[in-house]
Formats: sequence, C-alpha cells, structure tokens
Amino acid sequence: MDRTDARTTFQTFAPWSPRTHVPADAAMVYGIDPTLPERMRSWRERGYDVQVMTGVSWGQYQDYLYGRFDGKNHEDEAQTDRDGNRVAFSLTTNSGNKVRERICSILKEDWTKLGIQVNYRPVEFTTLVEKLNQTFDWDVVMIGFTASPEPHLRANLLLSSGNLHLWNPAQETPASPWEAEIDALVDRATRTLDEAERVAHYRRVQEILHEQLPMLQMVHERRFVAFDRRLDGFVRTVWGQQRPELVRFTE
Repeated sequence: MDRTDARTTFQTFAPWSPRTHVPADAAMVYGIDPTLPERMRSWRERGYDVQVMTGVSWGQYQDYLYGRFDGKNHEDEAQTDRDGNRVAFSLTTNSGNKVRERICSILKEDWTKLGIQVNYRPVEFTTLVEKLNQTFDWDVVMIGFTASPEPHLRANLLLSSGNLHLWNPAQETPASPWEAEIDALVDRATRTLDEAERVAHYRRVQEILHEQLPMLQMVHERRFVAFDRRLDGFVRTVWGQQRPELVRFTE
C-alpha cells in the first residue's frame, strides 16, 4: 500500500469505469489472471490506493500454492480449518463400477489440486450398503439411484424419515426447516391427482435440494434409443419409456 491512512475500501474484479467510481480510499482488486496489472493500473490512475485480495482455493493461484512465486511450497496453508488443521475426508464408491470409479478418480485429482486431502478407496457393494444403512461410517459416497418419471418412487430418499435419506436418515422429526418443507411438499404431492399441482410441489423440492446441497448430482448418462416407426405411443424421455402400456404397433 502506498498509503497507511486508508479507512474505506471495497473489492472489485472490474477495471475502473464511471459507473463504478466509488468514493473510497482504496480499491481491493481480486482475481489473479493476465488482466490484473491493467485493472490495478486503472484504479491507481484515478487516485485510489490499490490493494490485492487473493486466495488459493480457486482461480489461477497455483504459482503461489506450489512455490513458483517465492520458491517456498505453500500447500500446507491450503484448505485448513479455523484451527489450522488440514481439511481431509474419505471418498468411496462400489468397486467394479467403472464409471463411478473414474468419476471418483477425477474428483480426487481436482480436490487434491486445491490442497484437500482425499482418501479414496472403493469397496464391495454389500460393504457400501452396510456403511450407508447400518454403520454410517462414511464421509463422501458416490452412488446412483434408480430414476423414474414418477418422483414419489424416490420418497425414501427425500423424506426425513426415509432410511435412504442419506445425510441424516430415519429421523423421528425433521432436523431442519428445509427438510420439514420437503416432507410437507411430498405429502401434498401424494394427495392430489392434479398433474400441474404435483409438478409445482416437486419443482420446489428440487429448488430446496439445489439451495441446501445435501447431495451433489454429478452426471446423467447419455442414451441412444432406436425404435420402430410403426410404434404408436412411444414417448422418449431421459428415464426411458414413460407409459409402456400405451405402446402399440400400427400398420
């Protein structure tokens, strides 16, 4: 800093412009990339003291993290808790499932680059189920659930009382307000035959899961379906055939 009396500051990724001319002593410029010097210069030329905000958990900060900046490795500073302990957790999936094993390898590789210690070990499917339903001895699990056009078939996962409600299973009462809201939405969706009303309830469920992130949905496989054009009533969806009882052969 050129000044020692800066009392007011703000953070920005953008260069100076008339629209962002803030009456403050210092501009805290963040985001290390090739444009940083020019962005800093634009604020300094307008009389601002220029500060830089940086980190190592995201962005192009590898030069600092791996010591290319000052010759000292800083990986031990990355992703620690408030007491300075390095963040670490276990990751597992069922062995033999090549897609899940590959996804876990990619996740471990990316998280390790961020300085997070990931202990990855696939296990037999029966052992994985035991961890999920009985011992609860797991941190992060990569697993899949059977999809269907009917969302109520996933009620055992959505309801707080469900034994597949993985993040906090078989609750006697909902542990959080958002879980209680999901319980109520699923209950209302089962009590009506109005399709639009049911869609609205389950869309709200999806919104809550997206906001709270008790689980992360990773990928959905790409499928190619071939069918005879003489089939009438065949409806293609990402889950497969929606109502097989309506399919008929026509001449």
